[in-house]
Amino acid sequence: WRATQDHAASTAKRIKSQMERHVYPALGDYPLAKITEQQLQAWILGLPLENSSKDIILRDVKAMFRRAIKEKVLGVDPTTEVRVSSKTHVGDMWIPTRGQVQAIEAEVPEWVKAVVHLAVGSGMRQGELLGLEAEDLDFTTGTITVRRQRAEIPGPAHVGHTKTTTSRRTIPLAPTTLDIVEKHIEAHGRWCTVIDRTNPKVERGVSDDELRRPAHLVFPFHTGRLWYRTDWQRVWKPAAATAGWPDRRAGIHSLRHYYASALIAAGVDVVTVSKRLGHGTVQTTFDAYAHLWPNNEERTRSAAQRFYDDAS
Repeated sequence: WRATQDHAASTAKRIKSQMERHVYPALGDYPLAKITEQQLQAWILGLPLENSSKDIILRDVKAMFRRAIKEKVLGVDPTTEVRVSSKTHVGDMWIPTRGQVQAIEAEVPEWVKAVVHLAVGSGMRQGELLGLEAEDLDFTTGTITVRRQRAEIPGPAHVGHTKTTTSRRTIPLAPTTLDIVEKHIEAHGRWCTVIDRTNPKVERGVSDDELRRPAHLVFPFHTGRLWYRTDWQRVWKPAAATAGWPDRRAGIHSLRHYYASALIAAGVDVVTVSKRLGHGTVQTTFDAYAHLWPNNEERTRSAAQRFYDDAS
């Protein structure tokens, strides 16, 4: 299954490591058709990990079984009802409030503030934000196109392929977000030389020197290059701590959750939310954010209440 996935190098490495450490030792000796729901439930509950980490592993295992169903290797999917816990997402997915978003924006350096605004206004991943180039913004249509991401696995910081093919997407931006980013480019955008591993020459095994090209980075590190993960942590963590964000879940990925929750609260359907986030499947989106959509009982109550609201 792993060999058929269109994953970025960092994602492929993460999945391989997690499979080798947590999946293969427990399930690797069983034929897929012999693995039961009860066995999977006991396995995931027994992993000595935080629920957020279990959730990621279970998501990949579920994807593997869905592929087996699609290819008619299996007739029944034993993972359908398997859960990390009854409160996995509510307990482990931290979504900042508007005030907390404003607090982090106030604490980061001036040249990083637009990153916060764009993360909130687009739901882009950290690597997508830090690999963004000026040519990816269309100020006429008010959109941004995700074509690549900043990465550093393997080797030095470089621009690489997106997490999956569905991660390559065009996102409409609010006028205010677009204006903030445009002003940021004027003040802090910078032409830099980057290693571009999306270049087809990579297939021929050329050196990184042959992959270098000029790039007008929207969010360069202040020294005029791509960010490294450690650069980001040194800037973000102190700001998050001062802003009062929780230690374990104080990453910029929480702003992606904020964006998703805002779309859902506005009544945007799951297919559109999935496209905006660049998820591989709609199921991935629903697994992550199902608790944010109103259930049928709430919808029924709201629909009935509108009769009185409209009449008044």
